[in-house]
Amino acid sequence: MAHGSHDQTRLVGQPSPGPVRRRPRHDAEHPGRIDGVFRRFFKAMAAFVFPRRCAGCGSFWDPPNSSGAEATVATDVFAPIRPFLCPDCLGGCREVKRPLCTRCGLMFTSRSGEDHRCSECLSRTRPYGMARAVGVYAGGLMHVVHQLKYQGRLALAPAMGRMLGEAYRRYWSECPVDGVLPIPLHRRRLRRRGFNQADLLLRSWLKDAAAAGQPGPARGARILERIRATPPQTGLKRSERRRNIRGAFRVAAQGDIENRRLLLVDDVFTTGATVEEAARALRAAGAASVDVLTLARTPR
Repeated sequence: MAHGSHDQTRLVGQPSPGPVRRRPRHDAEHPGRIDGVFRRFFKAMAAFVFPRRCAGCGSFWDPPNSSGAEATVATDVFAPIRPFLCPDCLGGCREVKRPLCTRCGLMFTSRSGEDHRCSECLSRTRPYGMARAVGVYAGGLMHVVHQLKYQGRLALAPAMGRMLGEAYRRYWSECPVDGVLPIPLHRRRLRRRGFNQADLLLRSWLKDAAAAGQPGPARGARILERIRATPPQTGLKRSERRRNIRGAFRVAAQGDIENRRLLLVDDVFTTGATVEEAARALRAAGAASVDVLTLARTPR
């Protein structure tokens, strides 16, 4: 045999060793594991450079994971906004629970007894049939609404819209409406703010419902118009709110709502003056009924 040959002398009858197999590299065997390591690394770096701030108190905090203790702080109704609130602010969110007024949805201070009409609904006629809200306008929920409405934190809209969708299925599953409308802004305020928070919540709700295979009612965005630029209702007394909003709405597409069951959507129910005036215009234009759904409601 020639000296320096790569062939090795072997015994007669000994099997050929065959080709040498190299041990595969770890990343070739598990590319997803390496990708996961990098994703966790960059996520940790992003959290260090751009720490999460609570939409309620503004403090820096680590978002909870699904198995953490923070995940049980709030009830399921506030689960969509859990990633935006620290445990303290999330724990301050209160759900509107029964017993409540069967007409305006006011939550009674007594936590026992059956649903019934409040004294105000017994003493005066409401132009809407039923009003319901997800939570009390206070604490973390109030801050979340403010962040969306006044700070333009639009990333909150999908979570808040999901909460509206859950409330709709809870209260209207047995009597679905034909169409749902946002409370409109006057064109000057819409131009100044850049968006209508009520319509943003509504579109987020319907988009999420469609993606989950549970399409909601038809959206009527341009049926109701705000024809008068009213001063903000904030800070006004109940009687002043009613005078301020009187005659502010007009139905632009009357033929689209005749004999139809409608639902009005807004961010906050305070005294009910705005939704009452809008419902009055819709009923005058031929709507069979009008109900109201808001994300939050002020305690009386």
